[in-house]
Amino acid sequence: MEASKRTLERDKENEAAGRKREQEKRAASAGKDSNRESSQPLPTTDDNIEADFFDLFEPGKSLTISTHYPGNPYGTSFYEYPSDKEDEDLFWDESDIRSRTEAVFDRKSQPSKGIPGNIHEKAVLLIEEILSGSPIDGPVVLLCKVKSGKDLPNLVVAKIFDPLFYPWDYPAGAGPWKETARADMELCREAGAYDMLRTKGCHGEAHLAPKYYGAYTTKVSSTQPALRHRNRRIGLILMEAIDHAKTLKELCDENEDESLVPITWKTIRFGKRSVRLDENVRLSVLEKLLGGVAAQMKAGVEVQAIRPEHILISFAEGTPGSQPVLRVSLIDYCESVVDSKRKEPRDFYQHYSKPPHPKTRFSPEKLFRLAGWFPYQWLETRSEWDEWIESAFNSDNFLERPDIE
Repeated sequence: MEASKRTLERDKENEAAGRKREQEKRAASAGKDSNRESSQPLPTTDDNIEADFFDLFEPGKSLTISTHYPGNPYGTSFYEYPSDKEDEDLFWDESDIRSRTEAVFDRKSQPSKGIPGNIHEKAVLLIEEILSGSPIDGPVVLLCKVKSGKDLPNLVVAKIFDPLFYPWDYPAGAGPWKETARADMELCREAGAYDMLRTKGCHGEAHLAPKYYGAYTTKVSSTQPALRHRNRRIGLILMEAIDHAKTLKELCDENEDESLVPITWKTIRFGKRSVRLDENVRLSVLEKLLGGVAAQMKAGVEVQAIRPEHILISFAEGTPGSQPVLRVSLIDYCESVVDSKRKEPRDFYQHYSKPPHPKTRFSPEKLFRLAGWFPYQWLETRSEWDEWIESAFNSDNFLERPDIE
């Protein structure tokens, strides 16, 4: 909760500026209509977004969720756009003078639906902690206790795609999508990737992806008086809660050139364990990461960008007297590609009986965001990288080329 509030304070100026720009455009358009009846209710504003955020997600609040089957992944050049989506559903339009708060209540703004499955369950979650997110950061990640729900553990992580809390400025090359479209795209892409990994048995403790419990929706309202009587649905996914995990980014400082500086001058606490991030530990993390990504490629999911903030590191307790067991997890699949859902599936690994050897798929240049976690000189001296990756991966478990006719 403290981290979330610090993020909120840091971003307040950007939020206010973005909100002001959008409201000025909408107010200017609305002002052209001089025939508004004096008895007509004033339009909703976006002044309650921060209040709505904490009203929905403050620890102690409950969420009642229902099984959801999202549509196919879309929103990047790899995928087709849904046939039921019009340009007006996707692209921001200056003629739309509604506040964001009003727009998210539009029927067309609800999470898109795919082919329904056979399972339709409800569950109730009690929010324990805001792990990440703010009123302007996009997806909100929550640690939740399961009060009721079939086949769910005691604790889960919920990642919520609520368009009300997306950034006011869209990233370069991404849009100009409406925030409602961005939230739906990210839900469909991430749920699609997790669902494929679950289908292939490539999730959970022995794998890179956390155990996946499916996609859901929950019904929410607003603190704004004009909308208190209305409800809307937002999408979310449920994942395994991994004890005492830290992101790789948390375990590093950064140089001016944004290369990583691992915190090696002190031990790091992972629950009851204290661990020093020496080179052996760091390269063990890299080995598990690359081996896991290669296994996901064989399963039909390819991550397009590996980022430090999406890599979770934890140490499980081993047998008495033994060393803690390192676990590495990848927790964001919005930028991944599900091969079978592409416009033109490649089936690149259908002739592989085992995952591709990491040396055929990775290089220090491709992993530049992790430079500093691995020796920075690998970017300049390729032979040292080649020597490490050859020794790290047993050729019996990976393939350099197809072996199936």
